[in-house]
Amino acid sequence: QVRPMAARVLETCLKDPILETHLSTHFAMLRGSAKREDRLALLNELVRLGLGDLKEKKRRQGGTGRYVEFHRCPLSPAISATLLDLQVSEAFWPSSIPQSAGQDARPERSPLPPMHGAGKRGRHGEEPADNAEENDARRGRPSAEEVAALYTMRYTLPCERALSKAYLWCNSCDACQDRKGWKAICTYNQPENEIERKSTPITAHGDFSATRAWNPLTATAEHALKQYVQNHTRFTTQDLVRVVEQHQPDRPSDAWLRTWGKNHRVHKGSAASRASSFKWVAADWRQLERELGSVQGVDDAVNELKVADLLLEPEHTAVVFCNPMLLQDTLRSLTNKTYIKLCGDGTFRLTEDDWVLMTVGVLSKHYAASEGVYAFRTVFHPLVFGLANKESQTTYQVLFEALCACADRFADVDLRSACHQYHADMHPGEDLAQKSVFRCASRVTDWAHVIGACNRPKTTKALMPADERIKTFRTGAFATVKSHLTQSGLKLLPLVERAFFCLRCVPTALLFHSITALLLQTLVSQQPPEEKAAKALQRHYFVKHSRQQAQTAFGAFDWPGEPTTFYTAEWWCGLQRIQPGSASGTQAQESWHRWKLKKYLGLRSSLQSFASSLASFTKSRLMDLRAAGSCLPDMPAEPFPDKMVLCDSDALTRQGRSSAEQFFRVQAWDRFDDDDGTTFLCMRRTLATYDHASKTWVRTPDNAVQCPSSGFAQAFANLLRANSETSLTRALLNLGLAQPLSDLEKLLKLLDSYVVVAVGHFAAQFWRRESMAQELSPHTQGFCAFCGEFCLHATCEHMHAAFLVLGQLSLQRPVFPQRSQPVPLFEQQPVQVLLPSALGGLSDQSHPRPQPLAIPREDAALAAFLRCHQWTLWNPPLQQQQITVHQLSVLSFADLRLALPSLPSGVLLQMQSAATKWVQHQA
Repeated sequence: QVRPMAARVLETCLKDPILETHLSTHFAMLRGSAKREDRLALLNELVRLGLGDLKEKKRRQGGTGRYVEFHRCPLSPAISATLLDLQVSEAFWPSSIPQSAGQDARPERSPLPPMHGAGKRGRHGEEPADNAEENDARRGRPSAEEVAALYTMRYTLPCERALSKAYLWCNSCDACQDRKGWKAICTYNQPENEIERKSTPITAHGDFSATRAWNPLTATAEHALKQYVQNHTRFTTQDLVRVVEQHQPDRPSDAWLRTWGKNHRVHKGSAASRASSFKWVAADWRQLERELGSVQGVDDAVNELKVADLLLEPEHTAVVFCNPMLLQDTLRSLTNKTYIKLCGDGTFRLTEDDWVLMTVGVLSKHYAASEGVYAFRTVFHPLVFGLANKESQTTYQVLFEALCACADRFADVDLRSACHQYHADMHPGEDLAQKSVFRCASRVTDWAHVIGACNRPKTTKALMPADERIKTFRTGAFATVKSHLTQSGLKLLPLVERAFFCLRCVPTALLFHSITALLLQTLVSQQPPEEKAAKALQRHYFVKHSRQQAQTAFGAFDWPGEPTTFYTAEWWCGLQRIQPGSASGTQAQESWHRWKLKKYLGLRSSLQSFASSLASFTKSRLMDLRAAGSCLPDMPAEPFPDKMVLCDSDALTRQGRSSAEQFFRVQAWDRFDDDDGTTFLCMRRTLATYDHASKTWVRTPDNAVQCPSSGFAQAFANLLRANSETSLTRALLNLGLAQPLSDLEKLLKLLDSYVVVAVGHFAAQFWRRESMAQELSPHTQGFCAFCGEFCLHATCEHMHAAFLVLGQLSLQRPVFPQRSQPVPLFEQQPVQVLLPSALGGLSDQSHPRPQPLAIPREDAALAAFLRCHQWTLWNPPLQQQQITVHQLSVLSFADLRLALPSLPSGVLLQMQSAATKWVQHQA
């Protein structure tokens, strides 16, 4: 219930009279010259209630206009009744009882339960020593009996447990020195969850603007200084001088303020204990848990932010937040719940101090544009949030455990076994926690961190071995190699760069190991040997497997190089390791942090407001999730085919790519059909030509396109199926390499020039779907090996060209993207209209009821013609258009194309030719 504005003014503005300045200071809604009418209306409301009178006064010299003051009337039964209606305590009424001239007026006050606010008291000279007791009563100080009673009350109040009783006193005014002024006792009643408060009257306070004996600052000036120090990390003594001079006429010396500033500077924590800088303690987090509630007390999923878990230790503090309904809807919207891809990371600067917000969510695919190019891109959907004092294995493990518990409780999903990919940015604590909780998941490291695009500032702090490896990893492979190469070996850096970009999208583990072993061997074989660079790459950027692990996980029996060491990498995005289209790493989450999370919550918010902002953000994400659709696919779905890669465009040419239409138009492929029904198509990576003069890509004319050599498709098919060094070498020899496992430069050039598209049973197994028998999407029937675009988006121009070759697509009628899903016409709300018979306008007798249309019978001659040529698949569209065999033979191709848009052009041309011969034979 919203309290009346008049009541809020009486409780906040304790001075008498109440000025317009007081209203502007305490209420932001009443600030500014434009709000003067609102301020006058509020003061008039107080007059209407009979609480006082308005007086106009002339402004001081130099001012313009007049200002208004509200003067309270003395406390009376009528005013007491009005205050009771407004639910305002009489303790907030500071007006005086009229007395004789020359005497102070002091009203009697009732005890004040809330312990904030104070009336203004003036100092009126020295009091006679023989009248000290009367003067104490006149100044508002409690008598000796009242103080004794208060101390007695302190020890007689019931206490359920230790530290449940608090003794409060004031030290901000001149009358409260040595605890002789205002005091209060607060007792917490644990069974009833209530706080009992007893205090002396508010009149026990003295003058807050007076200088105290123990401190040369007034209470107002000291409060202003503390606020300034809290808001400004860096300040000088003159900054403090300027603040003090605004609140009191006589200020302390510069030396005293310099010492005060040193003692009150915000503590940033010591070097030995970084956690000492955080202001919130365990009691604050427990109170936040009581306000939000815990997921343990929720039976069904609710659209509210709850606390999923708490870890309150000085060195490791973590608070996990979860919106149960957001988590439930997100996990239930996944189309593939047996192969879930999680992504986790931490971000800073959302709250004050050094708190870090850790987020974990799932990845899915959606069709969106980036720099004018549409593609199936990866999108991040949050599941849980964790606020921690630092990223460590302990805090991340609390986050992961809470996520698994909430997923099992609200969505019936076992993330420990269903998570098969975890995308991260190589944080050591996150790495150890992921290996402990998600043991079935393959770690996918962000490619931007591998090449050094996310390098962090240098630090002089000594690092542990694991942290040293992560620091080197973030530096980037190319910077690491450059720092370890000799002066004469710097020429090898471009070769290392080409090797890494080629290794990223190599499809099989055996080929990845062979290229890696050849790269390391090439570095060692130089003069002088580059052993340091080879060891740095081997230590920081590759993962070693034993012989048994290589045989079990990748099906490799023997390989080049050391027989007991098999190389892979966490940044390798091959088909044999992860699902196609999963090479995005953490880029989707990084983009979500910047454009969604931080734009909504803002930066450097206080911990008190952060929880409410995060609760609103989770509700906003749930609304966006429901508005986007009912499913979250892990592979490309609609639209299919993709217009961006299907047709010619300048955008593709600028990226060094060619359209599927050009591949199909010039027949730039080599085909091989396997025994199990899988079709392999070998194509060049691009048909465009790079112009070194202008440093741009140029579209190659159709008559100048170079096609792959005959037999390349079969050789690449054998390369993909190779599981030993012998079969691998034989496949590379068939591709024209005289020294397949010796010349690294020629091997990289070959693998960078060609791609292989496979469509069939052999390709479908790499999509890791729950049931391939019921899979209808054409994307899951094929893959494109050695293609970086396919690794990122799970589709490319080469796959579309293969679908055109196999007749699964048509250039005449492609399905282009639909930007909206309108409601069907007959599912919309009915229109309320008057029937014609209601107005007598139409009559059933004047107009006979029309007869229903007769359904045309099937043309037997056309059906026989199609059955003879095995074209029964196209019988329904021809019968629907009532096309005869004679019309097929005499109509032009343009007319047939217009009448039968659903038939492929090639099939229509064959039908026209066969119909002509059929009619001549029948004649």
